[in-house]
Amino acid sequence: MSDSKLEQLQRDVTEIRSSVDRIDRTLRGNGQSGLTVRVSVLESAMRSAHKLLWLVLAACLSSIGAALVAFINLFER
Repeated sequence: MSDSKLEQLQRDVTEIRSSVDRIDRTLRGNGQSGLTVRVSVLESAMRSAHKLLWLVLAACLSSIGAALVAFINLFER
């Protein structure tokens, strides 16, 4: 293999390592919140929001049901 091809391969390997290091820093955070931590926090927040939505929906449906029963009982007397 010629020296120029070897040098080109070394430059390519160096560039690939640099890219992998940047990706690793993005995922792990390098002293800050990394992408994996941020995604975990967002997923947790979404789970809480879904639970809250179901609670509000259940409360609204219960209130509507109670109002309908009261309305029907009002006219039955």
